[in-house]
Order: sequence, then structure tokens, then C-alpha cells
Amino acid sequence: MNRAPHPAVSSVRSSVCPSVRTPARRSARTTVRVVAFLGVAMLTAACGIPLDDAPRAIEIPSTTAADEPDSTTASADGTVFMYYLSDNLLTAVETEGGDQTPAQVLASLFAGVPEGARTNVSTQIPAGTDLLGTVLSGGSLTIDVSSEFDNLVGSGRTLALAQIVMTVTELDEVRSVSLRIDGVDVPIYSPEAGDTTTVTDCDYRSLFPQSIGGVSLSELVKTVPTPDPDGPQTTLEPSGNDPDLSDEERHLLNRIVAVDRSCGPS
Repeated sequence: MNRAPHPAVSSVRSSVCPSVRTPARRSARTTVRVVAFLGVAMLTAACGIPLDDAPRAIEIPSTTAADEPDSTTASADGTVFMYYLSDNLLTAVETEGGDQTPAQVLASLFAGVPEGARTNVSTQIPAGTDLLGTVLSGGSLTIDVSSEFDNLVGSGRTLALAQIVMTVTELDEVRSVSLRIDGVDVPIYSPEAGDTTTVTDCDYRSLFPQSIGGVSLSELVKTVPTPDPDGPQTTLEPSGNDPDLSDEERHLLNRIVAVDRSCGPS
């Protein structure tokens, strides 16, 4: 039996496709498909979405992972320790800085000895040295500085490099350092290895002082055995004989111990 088209379908046909004539006979399946298609078309038109004559590709916005936060040298109370010199040996200086990126820490270090530092604290980083950029990749920090740094030679250059390396390797994610001057890679002198391209805090531990706060380092630390049979047989730890050390002195002592543990006995 032939059934008359549903009034709603007839209305849609006349309004949407007035120029299309439908054969008198259609299978039930074809009719259902037409109704479904026209229903979608009606909804699309009602929503104001234009119809295309041919399929088109859908553009999916590209996504990137969020940048990982920079590690900092800041302690829980917002202080930052940077490395300067006292009697041509490394010393830690506490500054108020809150969270700091590698570039911010280095910019502060390059600015000279901070106000309020002890009177015997100095720096070998030349005045006017600008930080041109930093790149951190896989734990290695490349530091690009201006040509003023190249005026340094000999022990003065080694001391300035020690200040830089010891300061930035307090960052959790910085393990090694390489240097550029005006964008050109230059060798770095290591007291441990001579001229090289990459250095760590191990390279400058010979520039730690042998006494802190007037107390011999041999009294401030003790040698203890290590549990690793394949590694160094002994390491250092604080002896506890340091009740009068300042925060800066205690931090320096703890850094000496930490470097000894990570690098092995010198």
C-alpha cells in the first residue's frame, strides 16, 4: 500500500528543496534516510551553521605542554644564597629575594656585592658585565655574557667562574654550566680538569675555605663510611661542633658537605 508522505516531510521538502521532484515510489529505507538528512539540515539551518557543498577537514588546535617552572635557590623563608669571595675563597652570602630564576640570580650576582654584606666580601665579576641570556637543557645551563667578562684572565677569571658555577648549581635542575661570550662558545678553566667546555660544582671545590667562622673545617665535619661498596668509601657530614655559626656560615658548611657527597673525596 502506498502511504501519503507525512505532512512535516512534505513541508520540509517544499521549503528546503522546492526544485527537487521525488519519484512516486521509494523504499521505506530511502524515505527514512531522507527524513534523517532533512532533519539534520533543518537543525543546522536553525543553528545558523552554513552547509558546505563538499566535506572539509576539521582543524584541531595544536597543544603544547605547559612550561615547567624554574627551580630556585630560594629557601622556605624566601632567602637566596649566592657565592662571593672572602680572601680569594668562596663564601655564601644570604640575600632576600624570594623565588628566583637562573637569569634573575645571575643578574643579582653580576650587580656586585649586595648591601649589608660582610666587609671582607668581594667579587671578581667585572663591573659592567651583562647577562645576555641563559639556556637550560637537560640539566646543563648555558650562560651568555657580554665581552666585559673577557677582560678577566688567570686566577681572577677562575674565581669569577667559581662564583657563577657555585651560585647556579644550587638550583635543583642545574647540574653543569657552559659559557658563551657575546654568543660565542668559550672554554672554561677548571682547577680540577684544566680547560674544558662544561663544568660542575665539583670543579671548584678546591676554592672552598678550610675554616668557617674561625673554626677549622676538620673540627666542623667528620668522615664517615659510605654504604656503597662501588663508590667512595668515606664521605663528610657535619660534626655538630658548630653552635655559633651564622646562617651564611652554616649554609656554606652544608654545601661543602653536599659537594663532597656528590663528587667524592677530593
